[in-house]
Amino acid sequence: MSAGCSDIIPIIRLGRFRFLLLGLVLYLLGALLAACSGCPLHTGKLAIGYLILVTGHLSMHYSNDLFDYEADLHTNPNAVSGGSGILRDYPHLRLAALYIALCLAAFSIVTGAVFTWYYSYPPAYIGLVIFSNLLGWYYAAPPVRLSYRGLGEIATVLGVGVLMPAAGALTIAGSVPPAFLVFLPVLVLYSTSFILSVELPDMEADRAAGKRTFIARKGRSAGLVLIAGANLLATIYLLFLWLITAQALYLVASLVSVLLLVAGLLGIARRPTAGVAAAGFAKMSVGCFMVFLVAMDVSIAAFLR
Repeated sequence: MSAGCSDIIPIIRLGRFRFLLLGLVLYLLGALLAACSGCPLHTGKLAIGYLILVTGHLSMHYSNDLFDYEADLHTNPNAVSGGSGILRDYPHLRLAALYIALCLAAFSIVTGAVFTWYYSYPPAYIGLVIFSNLLGWYYAAPPVRLSYRGLGEIATVLGVGVLMPAAGALTIAGSVPPAFLVFLPVLVLYSTSFILSVELPDMEADRAAGKRTFIARKGRSAGLVLIAGANLLATIYLLFLWLITAQALYLVASLVSVLLLVAGLLGIARRPTAGVAAAGFAKMSVGCFMVFLVAMDVSIAAFLR
């Protein structure tokens, strides 16, 4: 069956638009870090660069729901994971999801190529756009299926912790600014915590579907320890930056990072190993990550004024 007018709302819900907020705050963080290195915040570049990012990000939402169709039959969607659940209820929309994902990815790449040409950016910029779209596609798509081969965590850390903020930094600076490199270890640690948190509620479903995520292989207890460890290391690193630079920004970042540190320690203390409890912890952990990112965006913007 083909999609009809009555399927417009389910098709929109399939895109899980609320999760695009994560990409936006990461993109802005990268752009603001580039501004910290002395690059002007060019409004036109910022807007077009985000258009490139958001269409690629949205393409990943549609393709992942499509290629995780079998796995998502074993679980129920929650606030942070489990897919949208739309294709389970509207299986005839799978072909529409494929076409939408392909069109969005193509738009992202073509726009990236035009941007690279118009602003005379190095070829590495369009290379980043192409690589990011391929990474999002093959996270779940055959034959690579990174999340089914034990590589989902690496792909997510690379996408969330590096590529999304790097897109903002490179769009503004045209190269990798020093301030971005200084902050990069924090983003890598927190994106590790993020993906492990997202995997927690889906452990049973991922095992049933053959997805070799870290949580599916090692269990929730091991994941909770790694989440707490990553959050602790991030706080220590931020405190170190504050001590050696005496910059107020790193003090603010250190203080806000305590939210994630407390969340990680609560995970170890409460051991939410049941599905419902794990979903609650994942929601709290991801929420703290979002608070940290928004706080950093607002703080950097304030310091730049």
